[in-house]
Amino acid sequence: MSETKKPIPRTYLHVDPEIFKILFAEAKKRQIMVSDLMLEIITEAAENIKQKKVSDPHSL
Repeated sequence: MSETKKPIPRTYLHVDPEIFKILFAEAKKRQIMVSDLMLEIITEAAENIKQKKVSDPHSL
């Protein structure tokens, strides 16, 4: 029997064209893909939220 792989969850974001231009310029400057830059930004934001939640559990 063949095993079926579980699909990787995906999120699709609709980004305002002006915001995308800013992200594109920054990604080009860093020589990375826009999606990688977005993941970096989202990961950093999540870590900041996590830090706040740990330091003040009632803040969220």
